[in-house]
Amino acid sequence: MNEPGTAAYMGGLRLSQAKDCRTFLDEAMYWKAPTENLICGDVDGTISFQGSALTPNRRGWVGRLPVPAPANTNGTAREGCSRIISPSKGYIATANNNINTSGYWPPVVFKTTTGLPYERITRVETVINSIPPTRKWTIEDTEAPAARSAVAARRLRARAVQRLDRQDADAEKARAIVAAWDGVLNVDSAGAAIHTAWRNAVDQKALDYNRPREEKLPLVEPGLVKAVATLTKEQERTRRAGATGSCTFETSRIRSSSEFDLPTVER
Repeated sequence: MNEPGTAAYMGGLRLSQAKDCRTFLDEAMYWKAPTENLICGDVDGTISFQGSALTPNRRGWVGRLPVPAPANTNGTAREGCSRIISPSKGYIATANNNINTSGYWPPVVFKTTTGLPYERITRVETVINSIPPTRKWTIEDTEAPAARSAVAARRLRARAVQRLDRQDADAEKARAIVAAWDGVLNVDSAGAAIHTAWRNAVDQKALDYNRPREEKLPLVEPGLVKAVATLTKEQERTRRAGATGSCTFETSRIRSSSEFDLPTVER
């Protein structure tokens, strides 16, 4: 972006001078890049939110697809950005969720569910609402949701590994280990190692929470067979190298471009 003021985070210079959450929203109109969910809290107990970015305002288009910009159309900071101030529920939370306020058009693009029965924002709000209003929020309250959510997500994926109809002996043994796994990525956990290898090897349709179970089950066994083969190969390589207590995991793959894949590392 070449418009004045679009240097990344330059708008923060104005935000840092806001005296309260209401003037914060005025200053937030000067935030042009990158796209951010801006949240404020002041000493008077006011909280506010605004989704901010310099956005081309093209009539007839919502911005979800690239289109030629007419010569007479300039990128402008949106007036009436999606914003909230001191909601009745007493808090503001964002986690890549739908932050479009009622009647806001054209809508801001947001990420949807990641194959789990709940989005991150739902989990965040569940935890916040579980704290009695008479008790102060603690550091432990902040740390706990991340750990619990990660374990819950892995357990949900692990439950996709159901008993197999055509039982390959090694695959069935691996399935039983994963089924009994507690969802914790512990260095000594066979279930964690198998689950990680299976998640990387299996057809991703098997991990889609919303896909019918009968469509996912045929994909489970081939993924387990590949996972067992991968782990066997890696452990044999480790044994030949004379190492003990280590395991080489799959390369971290980046879906958008293989150029950003991370190399395999020893764990």
